[in-house]
Amino acid sequence: MIYVINADGTHPRLLRSLSHAWPGAGVPAWSRDGKRILYSTYCWFGTCGQAPTGAQLFTIGADGKSPRQLTRVSGNAMGGRWSPDGKQIVFIRNPRVGPTGDVYTMNATGTAIRRVTNALDLGARNPGWGS
Repeated sequence: MIYVINADGTHPRLLRSLSHAWPGAGVPAWSRDGKRILYSTYCWFGTCGQAPTGAQLFTIGADGKSPRQLTRVSGNAMGGRWSPDGKQIVFIRNPRVGPTGDVYTMNATGTAIRRVTNALDLGARNPGWGS
């Protein structure tokens, strides 16, 4: 489930209840303009009632509307972060459904996926763009 909450801890609001197939919502990240939230879904523990699916990247509007699946890859796509201009996303992908992987970038629409590193054993997690 994905919630938003005031900075002082008050007024939690459910944005998205996830399906049984993808019960987790990992590493959420607000877009720079505050209009969308990027997150990954996953089924780490057991099979979640189906074959393991790995993680995929999604966005959802800050109002809880307009969910959008960005990746449809084998294995895991996770740990996404928006670029400073909000036009691209950096993330980790592992075709073996492992917790780490190579660094990739893509357009914020989920198009033009590009591999940046080529060493699955690099142990990369939660990449960022820097300042």
